[in-house]
Amino acid sequence: MRIPNFGHADDGNLHIYLCSDNDSKEEFARKSHLVISELYKKAREVDGNMSGEHGIGYARKDYFEQFYGKDYVELLTRIKHVFDPNEVINPDKVFPLKDK
Repeated sequence: MRIPNFGHADDGNLHIYLCSDNDSKEEFARKSHLVISELYKKAREVDGNMSGEHGIGYARKDYFEQFYGKDYVELLTRIKHVFDPNEVINPDKVFPLKDK
């Protein structure tokens, strides 16, 4: 898989772009998951983060709990609820909405 990348030397952010080339949607999804999982594993090993100035958003939310841990996600969910008790600010953007 081709992975062009660029970054910010001053703050250590690295942006990657996964190229699908001629892969089917299924093959690209499989390869992307493997690559992203390995990149996040390496980021944890070097005490990095999974996202810099662009936040988590939809692309990273499936990896968020695995990267930071269940306790941290629960803490952030509680903090978000303090500021957004009606869950109207970016609903389901990072934290899945609870069944009401």
